Amino acid sequence: MSDRAASLLAELESAVRGSHPDRASKAALEAFDEAVPLLEIVRTAGRAFASQYDEYAGAPRALVALWSAVNLAPVMQPRFHPLPIVQAVSFVASEKKAERPAKPAAIVSGEVTHLGRAFLFAVRAGD
Repeated sequence: MSDRAASLLAELESAVRGSHPDRASKAALEAFDEAVPLLEIVRTAGRAFASQYDEYAGAPRALVALWSAVNLAPVMQPRFHPLPIVQAVSFVASEKKAERPAKPAAIVSGEVTHLGRAFLFAVRAGD
């Protein structure tokens, strides 16, 4: 991946996290022009949205929109592939997000009995 493509993906991620749909759409379209793979653009937007997902906002419709846009690609002419993706990216950027990024998931490692115990403690604690 070229430096330009990497900077466009970083701009896309920043725009989605900052709730700037116009900037996000522009970065996604420019990434298409730089021949960034379709799934990489969607993955970047989805990851940025998921990192600040507001659990009180209801179902993550933005992620559904992204995946639906990806599923349209096989039935569309290649020159139209950017259209649903850019529209979904704009929707993802405009969705309500939490003020702070979500805390990382707890990672549990060890032998099977330890994992089982850790699971029980996590369930009891509400994690």
